[in-house]
Amino acid sequence: MSSGAALTLNVVVPAYNEEDNVCPLTDAIETALRDPQLHERLGDFQYRITFVDNCSRDQTWDRVQKLAACNPHVN
Repeated sequence: MSSGAALTLNVVVPAYNEEDNVCPLTDAIETALRDPQLHERLGDFQYRITFVDNCSRDQTWDRVQKLAACNPHVN
């Protein structure tokens, strides 16, 4: 795939009571997005990981906010 426009991949993650999984899932997604074969197929791209919290009763939202504060790809 080649074009003049920069590609942005948006990964949207629904979350409900996932405080223990936010960081490991982010790591797994970023590892997958660094796959050389993916870059070979898509070329250079930007990415964004968006967590959508559905009123979790645990610390999911706090963990997402802390992660977003130190990782520019997470929001």
